[in-house]
Amino acid sequence: MKISVKTQGKWTQTDTLWSALFIDDRLKKDPGQADHSPVLSFVGGGGKTSYIRRLAWEGREKGCRVLVMTTTHMAVPEYFGVLEPDLGQVEKMLEKEGIAVAGCPAKEGKIAFRDWEFYEKAGKLADVILVEADGSKRLPVKVPGPKEPVIPENSDQILCIYGLGALGKQAADCCFRMQPSEQLLKIPEDQKDGKWIMTEEKMSLLMKKGYLEPLRQQFPYSQVIPVFNQADTMKLEENGKNILERMEEERGILTGELWKETSFNLF
Repeated sequence: MKISVKTQGKWTQTDTLWSALFIDDRLKKDPGQADHSPVLSFVGGGGKTSYIRRLAWEGREKGCRVLVMTTTHMAVPEYFGVLEPDLGQVEKMLEKEGIAVAGCPAKEGKIAFRDWEFYEKAGKLADVILVEADGSKRLPVKVPGPKEPVIPENSDQILCIYGLGALGKQAADCCFRMQPSEQLLKIPEDQKDGKWIMTEEKMSLLMKKGYLEPLRQQFPYSQVIPVFNQADTMKLEENGKNILERMEEERGILTGELWKETSFNLF
């Protein structure tokens, strides 16, 4: 996996998402300074579940108990699943395996959010909580609808993820929630219904206006971080850096080749 991190305008390389997000620093905080374990929420498209799997794997390797939940829907986990409203089962799974994926069985091979009381109580059993807080129908780019995303109020970090593989493709093939996307971009009538092509400029505007600006206003005490996944080639890595520069972001993350990692099919 390739990970490039932009911090205070400077680019560095790292081996883990854990270090890219400075999670150890949050875990070392005086317990009296925080009323909950670190909560990371994932929104957008193009790699949310892959990021969660990778961070869960890295956390377990460090000896942490990692709780995975969704406020929308996720695929039923093949491993580490706790699908009953039983906090004892969550605790046992965390103690035995280091990872627990907790949710409520739903249709079409999915799990869904159970309720906020269960979320709060289960979170107290873990060292780190990872929340998939948005859906994108497996498309790499998205603008949220009126009731999206569904982000826990106690989120310390919100990762807004887009897939760079969308660049150069027709929007109909790579963009979810077409109507609000086209409204933000002011797409001409003759190009509407996804006939336009995704470019660096369009992707940067959709990320900034669709996610970064509204989420920073809604969650002023959370770190809202732009993330560009699928930087599998030098060209796509360059594209990702260009987009972050275009957005005038001092911080961001680029990742590539996540699909090669052991964690890719973790649960």
